[in-house]
Amino acid sequence: GAYEVFDLLPDFAATAEWHLIGAVSGFADTRLHDGLRHLYEVGEKTAYVLRQTVEFTREMKKSGYPLIAGGFCKAPYDLFADFLRGSKGAMLDMFRNPDRLLEAMAKARVLLLRHVEDTTKLLGCRYVFMPLHWGLDGFMSPDQFKTYYWPELRNTMLALMEKDLVPCLLWEGNCNSRLEIIADIPPGKAMYCFEGTDIFRAKEVLGDTVCLRGNVPSSLLNVGTPDDVDAYCRKLIEKVGKGGGFILDGAIGIPDEAKPENVVAMAESVKKYS
Repeated sequence: GAYEVFDLLPDFAATAEWHLIGAVSGFADTRLHDGLRHLYEVGEKTAYVLRQTVEFTREMKKSGYPLIAGGFCKAPYDLFADFLRGSKGAMLDMFRNPDRLLEAMAKARVLLLRHVEDTTKLLGCRYVFMPLHWGLDGFMSPDQFKTYYWPELRNTMLALMEKDLVPCLLWEGNCNSRLEIIADIPPGKAMYCFEGTDIFRAKEVLGDTVCLRGNVPSSLLNVGTPDDVDAYCRKLIEKVGKGGGFILDGAIGIPDEAKPENVVAMAESVKKYS
């Protein structure tokens, strides 16, 4: 409820001529004072955390630890399904308001891109992390994906590439039916990380287009044995890593519940089989 204080701001858009002067009196409202003071205090604390985060990130980078990403962006459709319309609303929009949805996503793309480059410059890293949620198998048909999800996602990626930034897409879930579609980007400009997708087939379809990343299952790292992890990683390295263009990693990173010995086995497999 902290942002409800903005309801108390003067309605300048609805005023004209000398009424504009009277509208300024709205700033005398003590409720507005208290609400803005609260946001100021929160803003100060948040800014402190962000400064510490940037300082820590730079310190780690100087120590030889590469950044996983310097910027963040989203697929325009995900912005609506995640935050603005909800999953049900965004899905219904494809049927009830298709033209308005497409028009709104084109505008959202511009907003999503507005500050990405500034963040990458601040952290000194050209990689832009893009987690993808609602365009995967099971959430929409291939035809819907080609109409409502992929075009603006692709436009977003191309805009990042034009700024010499590297889109790093995390395809959460399964997107086996989308592989041929998502291959339609300039080669050597992006990274795709797959969670549940058949990464061996992805290598066949996308191997000459993007750098692939993943996809040691979280379940294997959590409850498997070091030998299980070693065997799976060897298969990934020898098949998906053939010819280069592959980064070995967990399906969606390394879960907190992973056994330390399994994480060590995954790391050591790179030295053993590369």
